[in-house]
Amino acid sequence: MRLREVLGVLSKSSPYAVSTENKYTEPHNPLDQIKMDLYVTMPIEHKVDEVITLLNSAPRQVFFLRGSSGDGKSELLVQSKKKACEHVRFHFDATHSFDPHENAVQTLDKLFDEFEQGEFSLVVGINVGMLGNYEQEGRNTLFKSAIKAYQHNKTQMAGFTFVNFEDYPKFQITPNGIQADFARKILARITSANSLLFKTFQQESANQLDADSLRLVINYRLLCLAEVQDVIVELLFKARLVRDQFLTARGLLDFVYQLLTGAGYLFDNLFSGGDNELADKLVEFDPALLRTKAIDRFLMAADLKLENEQFDAFCTEVTEKYGLPHLSNPKSYIRLFYILKNSELAANFPQQFQHDFAQRLLKDYLDVYRLHVFYEDTPACREKLKVFYNKQLISALRLYINRNAPQLSNKQFLVAQLDTYKIAAQLDLKPEIVAIKANSVVKQHAFVAQLKVGDEVLAIEININLFELLERINAGYRPSKNDRSAVILLNEVASKIALIARESSELLISSESAQYKFSLDDDYIEAEEL
Repeated sequence: MRLREVLGVLSKSSPYAVSTENKYTEPHNPLDQIKMDLYVTMPIEHKVDEVITLLNSAPRQVFFLRGSSGDGKSELLVQSKKKACEHVRFHFDATHSFDPHENAVQTLDKLFDEFEQGEFSLVVGINVGMLGNYEQEGRNTLFKSAIKAYQHNKTQMAGFTFVNFEDYPKFQITPNGIQADFARKILARITSANSLLFKTFQQESANQLDADSLRLVINYRLLCLAEVQDVIVELLFKARLVRDQFLTARGLLDFVYQLLTGAGYLFDNLFSGGDNELADKLVEFDPALLRTKAIDRFLMAADLKLENEQFDAFCTEVTEKYGLPHLSNPKSYIRLFYILKNSELAANFPQQFQHDFAQRLLKDYLDVYRLHVFYEDTPACREKLKVFYNKQLISALRLYINRNAPQLSNKQFLVAQLDTYKIAAQLDLKPEIVAIKANSVVKQHAFVAQLKVGDEVLAIEININLFELLERINAGYRPSKNDRSAVILLNEVASKIALIARESSELLISSESAQYKFSLDDDYIEAEEL
């Protein structure tokens, strides 16, 4: 078999992309073997095994495995059925109807009615959207009540168990780094020297190859490099944080298929988009779009065909090591430098771009995230938190709220504007360390800042997009419609601060020529011109 045919197992259009009950009926089929080689045990499986054990010993239980399309529900349930007793019935995909005259909701109605009339336990693989659809459109009141209790309150009714893929994230921020076991294990399985896929690669690379097959071999060879896999995982994590992109088993396998079999070399395919959600999200992280002195200088020199011995030595080395020929597009070299940025090469030409490729925003965000989520009650930790709150969060909020009244002082916040008059309040904003210490809410895509505004405490959820916007505002940036999602979060915070400010016992009203202070003293209002 040829390498391209074998890699087809990874594609989302492959019949191997979704597991069904009769899968692996041909144990001697090489493609079945490759599919089995790629299987990675997920943390959620231990919980599913616990539930199946419960169902085996306690009939008339219901188990919903909830997730997104392509996250591996069917694969997991196919494996689970092998461990289940005969009285446990499986419905692998709740989005399907097996009768052309019924829709998926009607099929579930039938299934749930049969459960109530029978003596079996029921396992249902169901998408997030379909669970909501049944709550709205379903007929069975018992199941609707159970679904509603879980969807809105995370409450599990007696006899019902819900396990959600979202509760087992593919990425986790730890005190020491990023944990991405699932993605790393998938990549390790695809490139394992013991796999049939790798052996097919070896056979293919030993032959006289046409241009298409040679590119495929080079791409696979690059993917086998641990340092290249590190870069890919880093990009996938960034897509999760910045674009809220979930990682599913099917999506990741298809993404790797696109990297290997796309029209270009792996480093170009990584940023070229295509018919894959993950690939589309990475386009904006293309290092060739960076405008830095070192990158611009390299691109200009390449266009002018200026000689560079160090670069020539690098090209010779990657040709000898990976079989990579001369590249016609200088931007392709920037992408190559990027995926090899952690490689140890004799002619380490990419080293000069390390600063340009550094993920400063990501590093700064993770540093502040860890200060909140893994709070340590030490002077150093408290000092770092105060720097973030005073120099970044509070400073940006003041600049944003007072953008139409720049003359206001540090502790004054604009409340309203009437014609040429501006109404402001004196407010004291500072970090609420006690609330940060007590916070138990942990999210993978955001941290919760605790800001004391006057006598009230605001809990502010900050994701990486809002974090970046705060930095840009402090640098003089005025938010625009392009910052829509982050601005919505910012406006919510600004509105809450304004509501608190309006309750202040002291207001400042200013025009172009004068400023007045109004103070509430018992039942009297005192006015003073400043």
